[in-house]
Amino acid sequence: MILHRFSIIILFGLCLNQLSNEANDSTKTKSYYLKILDKELSEEINDNTLEIAKIYQNIGEIFLLEEKLDSAQIYFNLAEDLFNKDFTDSRDNLIRSLKKLSDVYSLSGDFNKLKKVSNQIDILNSTNEYLFFDSLSVKWDSTLWIPLSSDTSYSDSSIWVIDENPSEQALDLIDLTNSYVNNGLYTEAINSFNKAIGLRSSILDSDYFLEFFSIDENYIDELIDAIHINNKIDTLNLANNFLLSLCYNQKNIVDSSLYHLEKHLEVNDKDVLALIILGNFHTKNKDWYNSLEKYQEVVWIEKNNLNAINGVAYSLYNLKNYSNAILGYEKILTFDPYHYESFYHLGKINIILEDYDKAISNLTQALMLNPENDDIYYNLGIAYLNTNRLVQAMDAFNRSVKLNFENGKAHYNLGIIHEGILKTDKAIQSYKMAKKYSPDIADINYRLGMLLYKNEEFYESMEPLREYIIHNPDSISVLKVLGDIFINETRFQESINVYERLTLLYPFNYKYLTNLAYSHYKLGNIEKAYDNYKAVLEYNDEDAEIYKIIGEIAFELRDYKSAIFYLKEAINCGSYNFETLYTLGISYASLGKYIQALIALEELQNFSLENNEIFYQKGIIYFELELYEYAIENFIKFSSNTNDDALVYVLIGKSFVKMKKYQSAITSFEESLKINSQDYRTLFLIGEAYYNLNNYSESAKSFRKALKINPDDAQSHLGLGLCYFHLNKTRSMKKELNILKMLDPILYDSLQFYIDQNIN
Repeated sequence: MILHRFSIIILFGLCLNQLSNEANDSTKTKSYYLKILDKELSEEINDNTLEIAKIYQNIGEIFLLEEKLDSAQIYFNLAEDLFNKDFTDSRDNLIRSLKKLSDVYSLSGDFNKLKKVSNQIDILNSTNEYLFFDSLSVKWDSTLWIPLSSDTSYSDSSIWVIDENPSEQALDLIDLTNSYVNNGLYTEAINSFNKAIGLRSSILDSDYFLEFFSIDENYIDELIDAIHINNKIDTLNLANNFLLSLCYNQKNIVDSSLYHLEKHLEVNDKDVLALIILGNFHTKNKDWYNSLEKYQEVVWIEKNNLNAINGVAYSLYNLKNYSNAILGYEKILTFDPYHYESFYHLGKINIILEDYDKAISNLTQALMLNPENDDIYYNLGIAYLNTNRLVQAMDAFNRSVKLNFENGKAHYNLGIIHEGILKTDKAIQSYKMAKKYSPDIADINYRLGMLLYKNEEFYESMEPLREYIIHNPDSISVLKVLGDIFINETRFQESINVYERLTLLYPFNYKYLTNLAYSHYKLGNIEKAYDNYKAVLEYNDEDAEIYKIIGEIAFELRDYKSAIFYLKEAINCGSYNFETLYTLGISYASLGKYIQALIALEELQNFSLENNEIFYQKGIIYFELELYEYAIENFIKFSSNTNDDALVYVLIGKSFVKMKKYQSAITSFEESLKINSQDYRTLFLIGEAYYNLNNYSESAKSFRKALKINPDDAQSHLGLGLCYFHLNKTRSMKKELNILKMLDPILYDSLQFYIDQNIN
């Protein structure tokens, strides 16, 4: 066989030389070629495609030399068909190999190499347009294989049969329809439309009528009226109701559109186009049972109608009949291996069925056919995420949001990945984008709010968690977190609302009671705080901190007896500290139990020897115990470390007054005035000290200074009246008497009585 082929090739060369040198002997050469051709074609198993093609080509060249153009064209076409077949077989084998390679790259997540291979496949597929440009218009005539005589001159009609393609005619009729409408020739328009539909051209499909066909809005109402009239007078126009349906659909009058489409189907029950449009209508309204019925009717009429099969598969998919939906999409791919929607939905179905490797393969095929589809990338990311291929999943989700930044679900899954690998800031940002663009994601508010809470961004976490609790009011975990957030953000009324709900659900949870009590306390509801803290002790009676807090609240409520009880319990439970002892000491002092108070304050020395407040309080207690020297000693210690406390100097002065050391008292009172010169009460005390020293003139000066600051101070008026009495200033004394009569009748009587007793 190899030797035979080699001899043919040599013969080709000899014949070509003969053609160039002996043009007149072309008939003999042609006859020789035809014998070789007949021998090649007579072999039962013949794989000499290229050799036969070359023979056809050379015979064509001989006819061309003889200027028999029709015959030359025939043999050149035959050669071209065989060359094309050889090229197509090689190309198809290469495409199959590249597709297998693309599966490898898709499973490994190598998108750069996958894109490169996809581009190669696209380039190879694009050669179809060149190779098969006339495949619909040419039919093979088998008689061509049998030479009728040595003089081969054939008419074209015996070899080629040209199919009439109605597509152009149908489109021309639709254009003519619009032209008639725009010129008010509605009857002609109706007839033209009916003729176009009657051609049953594949180009006038449902997509064409729903996406491209439209009537000028200025004429559509008149056309509708004309169709109704035409329906009454011309029963042969079977597409009138179909045109009416399209017009009403354009006007968005859905009921009328549907009515006339169904009327059309009553007389055209096998009109595939109308059935598909009706199926599309039900699909748009998510009426999956009716859409399935209409698409299936089309399949019964045209079993290989891809639009109908796709509609059936999509309806089954939405009815969750996944096994049959898969069969539908797989059938589509046997007819059209480049139908990306089938790969896409197969991928989504396999995700639902948790067959993620198949889903990845399907979705990768869909991407090769539609690489700019963000939802394919999103679903591919879901498949990768469920197989724990986080790098590939992240890449897919990132590509999805790059193509469509408003794909909230892709942002959401990016957030999950970032949160899982502890990239908290990126996770928060992704969740925020997901919340913005897909607020309907069930747990987006939960995930965002909880992550912000963990990140201690309490203020920002409030909004998403509050939104979540509105729709999930029984979520205990979120209620707990919200309570803590509200306390941290000092939103105590809101924390009270949360913990009141929690204590109703869990009345024995002392932590909730504690937080409720704390919130009431911080909001100023001291008595409610007091009651709630006491309720805590019913479930936890050894909590020293709770005893301490209750004691401090009781002290604040001036219930010193209760304060002493709870503070002592706090000390017994281990809260032996400065704050507890200090409050205990003051509580004792407030009840007049100065010795116990002094003991408590003395114990404070165990915690701080330099705490000034201790000296001050001890000074008060010694003063109350009339141990004035000790009082003065502690007050002086306090004042030595405090430069701006006027009151302590007043207390020192009062202690000196009690000891009748009036001059020392005056000195202390004057120190107080250096700090607070406008304190009329201190001026009164100075006046009183001078009075006790019988220095009535200085005493009167101090009383007048006090009255200058507070003219209504009755005590100063009394002191000044007494001074005037001793200074024999009768008129001034009477003036003070008259003032006291108005300000304080009791002090008036007191001054009058003193004058009456001492006037002589």
